[in-house]
Amino acid sequence: MKFPGRHWSELALTAIVIGLILLPLVFIVHELVVTVDETQPRDSGYDRVGVIPVLRRQGHGPDWRRALLKQLNSDLLDELTGSRRGWRHDQQDDPESLSCHDIDTIDKKERLGRGVTKDVYRGVYRGRSVALKMVTEKVEDITACRRRNKYKSTSECYVYAHYKLMKEMALAMQLDHPNIVKGLGICIRSNGTTMGSHGIISVYEIGDRIAGSMLRRLPWDQRLDMSIEIADLLYYLEHSPLGSLAVWDFKTRQFTLVQGRLKLIDLDDVSAQELPCKKSEDCNVEVDTQAGRANIVDSSYGLVPCVNFTCHGLNAKFNVISATRGLLGESLMSSAPPFVRHEVEDILSLAVVGNLGANELKSRLQQLMFFKHKETAGVVNSVKKTLRT
Repeated sequence: MKFPGRHWSELALTAIVIGLILLPLVFIVHELVVTVDETQPRDSGYDRVGVIPVLRRQGHGPDWRRALLKQLNSDLLDELTGSRRGWRHDQQDDPESLSCHDIDTIDKKERLGRGVTKDVYRGVYRGRSVALKMVTEKVEDITACRRRNKYKSTSECYVYAHYKLMKEMALAMQLDHPNIVKGLGICIRSNGTTMGSHGIISVYEIGDRIAGSMLRRLPWDQRLDMSIEIADLLYYLEHSPLGSLAVWDFKTRQFTLVQGRLKLIDLDDVSAQELPCKKSEDCNVEVDTQAGRANIVDSSYGLVPCVNFTCHGLNAKFNVISATRGLLGESLMSSAPPFVRHEVEDILSLAVVGNLGANELKSRLQQLMFFKHKETAGVVNSVKKTLRT
């Protein structure tokens, strides 16, 4: 015997089940758009400010929250629609976001590196190499949590590290610059409300490892082009859709080389929070030195003014100083040719103490192209004079 209401009751039950599945996922996405304080202290003592940036989209453009939600729900969406999203071979330059089903098919290969929060592996998807990021039990965030022995269950140690992995992908989705690595997809799986090991896997474009010594061996023209691109990245970070962003490490290890272009690969410690202050003297940044902790610039007046209890503009100034002390000064701009050496030293001496903004730095570097062409013209004229005689 058939009951008329049975079909509708089954549909209602199905809708309730789907709603219960979606509810925690929507909560996760909501957590990505609020500022939270870091609750897990570092054993290393390295001050990363400990603030997750507020992810508020300014202006128009793609709805990144909807895109991220699609990634969070990729398994469910694939089940309901029967669709399979992923790279199309005719659009490899502009790949679609990879779903959980797509990520399941990636063949994980060797480990490429280990950071504080995650391990990075090389993977192969449809014959093309990609970078896989995941939290493992051997990374510092997890081992430090276990040493503190203040957790109720081991899975609690993974929550904050997984949050940073999600935050990093959210930033990669929002920040659009040729010198920032592209996120290709993320898969989030969990049992109940806890996330176990490998509960989250994120996929990025892959590049080649670089070292400062390798960059210093590049031709000057190429190093100058890369320096101008990094200065443009600094300007973009100052005026990003999320506000002025600080990158707390501009060393070579934070970048990879993708088709000849340097790209920033580590975004989990990017912060939109400007330093709080009571007076301008508070507006400096302490860093580790051989002699211990010290201000990044020896200044008793502060690097920027204290405005409404905030060090207004400190993130942008810190980025320029940090990049000059790291990637630019140590690698790209070192051992400059004689015909621009004086100008390069002048640029670096101003930038390293915060006396050049990102836009000024880019303009000064672009002016070095004139010296290059001038030197080339001088050589040509010298050769012509020699031939005439």
